[in-house]
Amino acid sequence: MKINLILVPYHLGRENDDMGKGPLRYLQAGADKKLASLKNEVDIKKIRSASHSKEILDAIARVSLPLAQNVKKTIREGKLPFVLAGNCNVCLGMLGGLDTTKTGIIWFDAHGDINTPETTLSNYFDGMPLAIAHGRCYKSLRKKIGIEPPLPEAHTLMVGLRDLDPGETKHLKTSPITTIPAEKIKKLGVVRAMEAKIKKFSKHVKSVYLHIDVDVMDLKEAPAVNFPCPGGLTMKEMTEAILLIAKNFHITAVALTNYNPEKEIHNKTLKTGLKLMTTIAKILQSV
Repeated sequence: MKINLILVPYHLGRENDDMGKGPLRYLQAGADKKLASLKNEVDIKKIRSASHSKEILDAIARVSLPLAQNVKKTIREGKLPFVLAGNCNVCLGMLGGLDTTKTGIIWFDAHGDINTPETTLSNYFDGMPLAIAHGRCYKSLRKKIGIEPPLPEAHTLMVGLRDLDPGETKHLKTSPITTIPAEKIKKLGVVRAMEAKIKKFSKHVKSVYLHIDVDVMDLKEAPAVNFPCPGGLTMKEMTEAILLIAKNFHITAVALTNYNPEKEIHNKTLKTGLKLMTTIAKILQSV
């Protein structure tokens, strides 16, 4: 398998700050070598912002645009774009390089990130990227990045949810977004919790972008995150879930986000992130 390991070391548009330090820490720990040891051809690309900007929308666009171009080029070359990023707003650049009419997103995250400026409690921009991708807010930013048409909500499957704002909960009650909360996986097991939902989701898309925020995982395995939430998935559950997804969809792109080395405890999250990377690579080689 040919992999483009794409580093996006930004936190809300700021380079190598906060969660933006995560991608380079993975690389320092040998992420590329671990993937190459599995007989993959691995190239490394670092995304650079066109210029620095203090205005958040402009800063996000300046990172997302070159990422979208790189994702598109990588896929055209027959390679897998495997992105290591700071924030979840990396999904905007990822989707900007994909065909949103044919591709879905499988969103592993403790949080929904589907707030809008009207529903957010914190006004935190990174709680809104999926809502932007769906066309519910900041439409000029979405179009500038190249997500046109917007990603249909029916092309979104959320896995591992357990911490939603009231506005997000209200929206999901009427939205065609498919959800599989962490609680359901814990109660029923991965296959029973996910199989029927995946079959339903596969009626909308055959190819997916796999987005993993490491805070979807159990805090014992991934404590170094900015928004910790108990009740996450174990590595075993993640592996089973990703294998189930790979058996039912073509995984066209992958992103791993939200590792903050400043909050690390004995390199637990680093080891978990590296394990996730190699697990995904092994699964993609096996299906």
